[in-house]
Amino acid sequence: MERHVQINAAHNLVVCVKCKRAITPGDGAIDHLRNTHQLSGTVLKDIQDYLDLGQANNPKTVELPANWGPPQPVIPVDKAFKCRACPFITTSEKVANTHWISAAHTLE
Repeated sequence: MERHVQINAAHNLVVCVKCKRAITPGDGAIDHLRNTHQLSGTVLKDIQDYLDLGQANNPKTVELPANWGPPQPVIPVDKAFKCRACPFITTSEKVANTHWISAAHTLE
């Protein structure tokens, strides 16, 4: 199981080792592993059994760790753009520029 998914104990997330991303527990995770990585048999069943315990958090709703904190296991640290006037952060330069204009920030 550890070759395909790891459990992030700090946030109780299931992380796909190959994609390096947290995956939605339940059918979403199983479908991802079956369709994207062609897993089947006992490996997939072991993962399903763990997910059936209902203890894994949904990465879309779990509270994220603070920015600039320690990196999370397996998940890579992306380059990011941080607003100089507020806590806003994004990996997209276009979104950062749009934020700056729409928030009407000025440099003082």
